[in-house]
Amino acid sequence: MRLRFSREFIALTLQFAPHVACIKLLPLDEALLRFTPLYLSFGLPRDFDPLHPLWQAFVVGLTPPQALVDWTYTFYLQQHTDVPVDVAERHPAFGCFYYAL
Repeated sequence: MRLRFSREFIALTLQFAPHVACIKLLPLDEALLRFTPLYLSFGLPRDFDPLHPLWQAFVVGLTPPQALVDWTYTFYLQQHTDVPVDVAERHPAFGCFYYAL
């Protein structure tokens, strides 16, 4: 079973990331990469490679800020439907959290 995040959860994630970015003095895309579940939610491997082409496609769409939730949720849904089952099984979830042993 693959977990599908709600639009509200994505919005909460996008509210959280700018606070982390401010505290850690990071660009928003790095805070989203390092401190949110988005990278894995796009079906990407656990290497958290900021240069991965799919992640870069997401980052390019991060502007304008007023459409951030819509862009992210739409992008997420597009990737979510393309995630093979074996990738989803490699990223077990509990509630809205992924974990690794």
